[in-house]
This record gives sequence, C-alpha cells and structure tokens, in this order.
Amino acid sequence: MWAAIAVGLSAAANSYSASQAGYSSGSAAFSGSTYTPYGQTSTFGTTNYSGYNAGTAYSAGVIARSENQAMFDRMSSQIEANRDALKTLLRTTTIDPGDFTGGLVTFEIPAVARRAKSSLPVKITVAFGGELHEFAGELKK
Repeated sequence: MWAAIAVGLSAAANSYSASQAGYSSGSAAFSGSTYTPYGQTSTFGTTNYSGYNAGTAYSAGVIARSENQAMFDRMSSQIEANRDALKTLLRTTTIDPGDFTGGLVTFEIPAVARRAKSSLPVKITVAFGGELHEFAGELKK
C-alpha cells in the first residue's frame, strides 16, 4: 500500500513540475552611454521579464506522462509478481455450507508479547467473503 502511495505522490509531483516547465521569468540590468559633440548622456536601469514557451511545456508534459506510465507499469508488474508468488503458497478450496476445514497459520509474535510475564489474550479478525470472522484465544507463557 505504501509503495502505491509513494508512486502516486511521485507521479503527482512529476506532473506538477511538468506543468510549470514552460514558464520563465527574471530581471536584467542595463546601462549605456551616448557621446555627442554636445556632451555625454548615460542611461541605466533594470527590467523584469516573463514568458511562456509552449514547446517546452509540451515536451515536459510528454516526458512526465511517459515517466509516470513507466512507474505505474513497474508497480503493476511487482504486484503481479507478488500475486504469483502467493499462488505457490495458497490453494483454492471450496467449503460448502455446513462443512468446515482446518489449517495452520504461522506468524511472528511481536516483541512486546514475547517479553510479557504472563499469558495475553489474543483476538484475530479475518475479513472474508464480505463477512468478519473473529477468533479469540490466549497466548500462553
């Protein structure tokens, strides 16, 4: 989930950056002198400028869209690879109404639970088929 959020934020930043690519602005200083038979005149000043280059903006947008698509494609490939890896660990089983099945789920106990001096209550909630299933137990020392 966090990887998807990171890719989304990266794509948003990429698109925003591209949307600003065509704009330019700045300031400049100038000075000069004019010499005539009647004397010398000096001119100086500053100016501010701004502009927009549609070609630069278009190119940046094309590059950003291409980079964003590549990020999303890599993320999709990684999700598919993870899903394929899970298929080697899980198998599909049909459980008819009124039937039951059993199995074993192994997980690492959090460090705070391992350090506990006495037994701890445990409640595991599993969302499956649009329903919540709760399993209560006790983690004994």
